[in-house]
Amino acid sequence: AIDDRVLAYEQRKMKRMAAKSGLKVHSSFVSSPGAISTVDRDASKHQGKFDMGALFQARLQTLRHCMIADFSNGHVLFSNDLCDRLFATLTPLPEREVADLIYEEDRLSFCTKMMYLNIGGFAVMDPQMVRINSAQGAIAAEVS
Repeated sequence: AIDDRVLAYEQRKMKRMAAKSGLKVHSSFVSSPGAISTVDRDASKHQGKFDMGALFQARLQTLRHCMIADFSNGHVLFSNDLCDRLFATLTPLPEREVADLIYEEDRLSFCTKMMYLNIGGFAVMDPQMVRINSAQGAIAAEVS
């Protein structure tokens, strides 16, 4: 309690001295918890709760191969167990680029479509046939 009073006295003293000399007193405000910037997110531009991972993972279907990808950077965000087994040689999928999963000869066409989705601001991709690099080798698959 004594430290608080001393600190308050010092602050008042600094304000009085600044007022006499015509200087502006600068103070700062800090709140907690603070937003933290990461490689994928700039906290000064995107604020709020961003830990939606558990919600996305829970919403993935379990009866078909599913993954959620970020079109802006081309990375896999989440995948279900079926998808992890399909691409067993490339796991963990969330550390991969979506283009790595596409057969090399189909990759340019697929990436062009992903870029179109990103530029157009679309959230869902229309179904298309591409060859994928599965654990069993290159196989044709409908991707949507």
